[in-house]
Amino acid sequence: MIFKPNEDTLKNIGTTEQRQVWAKALRSDNYEQHRSAMCDPTKKGSACCLHVAAIELDGIEWEDGFTMSPRGDLPLAHGTPDDLSVSAPFAMAAVVKDDCMHDENGIPYSFMEMNDGFLFTFDQIADIIEGKEVNCRNIK
Repeated sequence: MIFKPNEDTLKNIGTTEQRQVWAKALRSDNYEQHRSAMCDPTKKGSACCLHVAAIELDGIEWEDGFTMSPRGDLPLAHGTPDDLSVSAPFAMAAVVKDDCMHDENGIPYSFMEMNDGFLFTFDQIADIIEGKEVNCRNIK
């Protein structure tokens, strides 16, 4: 099955330069991909794709991921989703874009689902951010 990025939705997630920074960070060796939570507090540098965006584009510290929920949109230590939208506006924009990618049947998927549910690699998520298609037969 082929997963296709929704170009209009991607354009609403930051600027082209911001998306390039995010994709480059996902492809770097600076992060170990983590699933089902923003990060593993016992492994420095572990992060989900949204946590990478929050660090690289919103300037939060890696440790701030400890206080975010697995969905990434409720900072437990800070109180409300509004607080996260102030401290991590780029990551929050990526969270709310539920239709950033569609499968060949037109069903929408989010970055969270790519990272946690479909087990896309960071390289594959970076491809989606850059507007490239991903073949799910290649998903590990």
